[in-house]
Amino acid sequence: MVAATVFVLVLVVLAGAALAIFLWRRPDRPPPRRVPWEPSPAVSGTRVVLDLPGADPEDPAVERLVQDAAGRALRADASVDHVEVIDRQGRLLGRARRPSPLPEDTVPEQLHEPHVPRSRTPSVVPHPAPSHPHAGPGGLGADLSPSARPLADRLDLPLMVRAAIHDPDRPADVLRAILEVSGRDVQMEGDLLVTDDVAIVVVDAHRDADRALTHGYLRIQATSAPRGIVLRLGHVDPLVVRRREAAAPHVRHVTIDALQRMADAVAVGADPIAFVAAPPVRRH
Repeated sequence: MVAATVFVLVLVVLAGAALAIFLWRRPDRPPPRRVPWEPSPAVSGTRVVLDLPGADPEDPAVERLVQDAAGRALRADASVDHVEVIDRQGRLLGRARRPSPLPEDTVPEQLHEPHVPRSRTPSVVPHPAPSHPHAGPGGLGADLSPSARPLADRLDLPLMVRAAIHDPDRPADVLRAILEVSGRDVQMEGDLLVTDDVAIVVVDAHRDADRALTHGYLRIQATSAPRGIVLRLGHVDPLVVRRREAAAPHVRHVTIDALQRMADAVAVGADPIAFVAAPPVRRH
């Protein structure tokens, strides 16, 4: 009798567990809520408002944000040749003027002489290899390109952000430091960072851009974050980006330049996520 009772109880427990698993995995389970990003406002005219409170015009971070905002306004409206950027209180932060077209090069008439075409066949006359008195390790011939330096050293970062970085050549770690110093909670898993309602994935698009962007999208889809950001290293055809954002408006794509913009936002006390795609501006 006791054995039969235990057997019935085991069957009930197993049936309950099977029902719970079925309800958890059933196909009609509602997917996570996704929220489209609001499109960047089309700002034009000779005066735009940078959404910053009490910014210091002489702060290098503010200067970069002003030039970024002014440059976007000039590109958006070909009819204006200069832009003034002001803050919320109407104080002037900076100006930018459209560059004048370069003058056409003119060649003096006496230089219009026929030249012997240069042969593409290898010369049998040996030529000395170019030399430099400072070539070699540590000299002017050393690799001093920006890409040879750690990523954090190529950015102008607030001291608190720089102190919070563990790996200065890892974009995801630089991004984590920027977000944490801004006061956001961050959960980091490899190339994925989740902060509040936003998931951010860092991808390398140098070799296979389409595969990298797909990887970023799938990483975001695996989270419950309403919105996502793919931060890419390397060039991607803008048409490809527009198509992807049209198909998935909750995922925004930005370049590595976003790190400097977000760091500048932290330096002036603003939310870096609000600056991830562009400085938030509005028409005056």
